[in-house]
Order: sequence, then structure tokens, then C-alpha cells
Amino acid sequence: MALTFPYPATNGQTYTDDNSVVWQYDGVKWNVVTGTTKKLFNGVLLGLAMNYNLTNTPTPINWDVETTDTSNYWNALDPSKVYIPATGYYNLNLTIFSDTIGAGYYISVVKNGVTTIVDGSMNPNQAGVFNETIYFNQGDYIQVDASETSDSGAITDECTLELVLMGLALGTGVSSSNAFSGVKTLLALPFSTTSTLTAIPWTGTAYDTNANALALTYWNSLSPTRVTILTTGYYQINVYVETGAVGGTYTLTLRKNGVTSMATATMAPNDAANINQLFQLNMNDYIELLASENTSAGNITDEAHIEVIRMGV
Repeated sequence: MALTFPYPATNGQTYTDDNSVVWQYDGVKWNVVTGTTKKLFNGVLLGLAMNYNLTNTPTPINWDVETTDTSNYWNALDPSKVYIPATGYYNLNLTIFSDTIGAGYYISVVKNGVTTIVDGSMNPNQAGVFNETIYFNQGDYIQVDASETSDSGAITDECTLELVLMGLALGTGVSSSNAFSGVKTLLALPFSTTSTLTAIPWTGTAYDTNANALALTYWNSLSPTRVTILTTGYYQINVYVETGAVGGTYTLTLRKNGVTSMATATMAPNDAANINQLFQLNMNDYIELLASENTSAGNITDEAHIEVIRMGV
């Protein structure tokens, strides 16, 4: 296939090639914006052959069932580690089931043996799901540490770890993987709620990258409640919220363009909720997360965030 770019080109001009890949001119050169064909799956799915006994000391889980592994993420000779094959953005989906015995369970995902990415506590006979999109460098590795306070618990053979490459860093892997495009918002402090549904003003982002030669971003501090869609397409929206210890009934609404309710949830104090859905969205649509609490005494903790990941156009 020959690429025949328009000439002369203007800054921001786009060109679609014979494989439906969209390019954009940045004033100097043409850059890939999207690749809608020939995207190869890249990921790993691990599990356990039997229940895995825990002690009261956090210890890496040794995975022993490999269902899928496209790029040598895992090695049976070093079974606790999952290695990153290429620098980029990965969706981590970890599901943990605690046994019926024991007292308190603690689970954490650790990068390179030192950095805790995500952690949480569980009771016996519970299921816990950790689902986040994370930036890794080639050669990083992750482990899942687990412990149980009474020294007698276990996690079951239903536990799984799934790690999937969502997109490479911009400018790499054009032929096999789309450049990553997505955002994760952050809160620096808890958000105080009232009895009126109010959009949460985000204070920053963990990442905000767009496969766009003009380097536009999804989030802007001048409109801190909004995540704005930059290209018409399909987006995975993952909302996570924790409520504070006080208050009554909490209500959450994921809203589009200030008027359209996309999803809702009702919560209690000391509660956690996750909304994870695929939506078709148009360019310049914007997403907000609204929260209220009926006694006007509650708060949303600073663990709250929205992830918006472009899955395709």
C-alpha cells in the first residue's frame, strides 16, 4: 500500500489511508491518529490450579495456570511475576476470591518489588475486583501480594490476573497497535457533598494522552468537572467512588452534556461503587460525575476517579 498524503497540507488536516488508518498533519509531519484495522491482541491471563494458602505476612502469589500469553509476560520458573513487554498503557483486571475461613484479607499489586499500585482489604467469603489502566515501562514487572491476619486463610482457585495492552506510547507500534488515547482524573482532597446533585471538580490527572498530532487533552483545569471527547468513537468509562464514614444515602449520576444520564448508583456511608461500561460518544461530548448525600454531611473520598479510554473509532 502506498501512502499518498495531500500536498500541500495545512496544520491539523487529516488523511485516511487504504487501511482506514487516520493520519493528521502537525505542521511539520504526518502522524497516526487512529488505526482501526490490524490491531493485534496483546495480553496475559493467569489463574490458580487450587486454593492458595496465606499467612499473616504479605507474600507474592505464585500463579500456576496460564490461559493466554501473547508476549512472554509470565514464566513458570518465576511464577509470581508478570513482565511488561513494551512501554505503554495496560488494563489490569485482578479478581480475588477469599475463602470462607480466616479474618481479614489484604491484597496489593506491587510494581518492581517496591511500588504499590493498588491495594485493598477483604473479609472471608468475598470477591474483590481491581480494574485500572496503568502506564508501564518495558521491563517493569508486577506481583500480587496477599495476606490474612489469622494466619489460616486462603484465596480460591477462581482468582485471575488479566493484563491487556490498551495502546503503546504515542509514535510507536503503528502496524500492530493503536496509539493509546485516554484519561484518568484525580481528586487531591475529599469532595464535600450536599443534598443537591453537584458535578465533582477534578483537580488533576494520572494520565491524559490523546492520539492526536495537536496534543489536545481530555481534561482542562478551566472546566474541571468535565472530560471532553475529542474523537467520535467507542469509549470504555470506568468510574470508581468511595464514600466517607458519615452521612445517609449517597446518589451518583454519570451525565453527558449536562442533560443525559448515562448511569446511576446509590450508596451508603463507607461504601464503594464501580461503574464500568462501553459507550458510543461523539466529538465534543463531555462527561461529568455528579454526587449528592441527603443529609448534606457526607463526602466522596479522594480515591474517586473517572477513566475514559478510547477503544476504537
